[in-house]
Amino acid sequence: MKFLMSFLALILTFGLSQLSFAAEGGGESHHPDMNALFPPKQPDATRVTGLAKPKLVEPAFLAAISSDSTVLKWEAVQGADQYKVQVATDANFKWLKAEGNFIKETSFNATGLEKGQRYYWRVWAQKSTNDNGYMTSLSSSSAFEAK
Repeated sequence: MKFLMSFLALILTFGLSQLSFAAEGGGESHHPDMNALFPPKQPDATRVTGLAKPKLVEPAFLAAISSDSTVLKWEAVQGADQYKVQVATDANFKWLKAEGNFIKETSFNATGLEKGQRYYWRVWAQKSTNDNGYMTSLSSSSAFEAK
C-alpha cells in the first residue's frame, strides 16, 4: 500500500510539473499561431453552389401509362450538368427496376413496365465539378401506373 501511495504521489508531481511547464510556454509549439503553420481549408466558392430540386414534367402524378414504356421528363436545373434517375415498384426505392446515372438530357426512357403495377420515380440534379456536399440536389419524386 505504501508503494502504491508513493507511486501515485510521483505521478501527481510529474503531472503538475508538466502543467506548469506548459503554462510557461515550454510545452507549446514553436509556432504560437497554429493557423499560420496549418491554415484551415477555405471552400472554393465556385465549387459549393447548391442545386435546386428538378421540377418533374411528365408523366403527371399517378398518370395511367398504357404502354410497356414511357419517357420520364423534367426541367433543366440551372448549374446542373448531369442527372440521376431511379424507377422502383415501392415508394422507398428498395426494389429498383431502372436506374440512370450521369444522364446529360432531361429525360429518361423507362422500359419493361408491367401492366397493373404502380411505379415510383425520382430525379436528382448534379454538378460534377462541385464539392461532394454540394454535388447533388435533393430529389424530386412522383409515381405513375402502367395500365
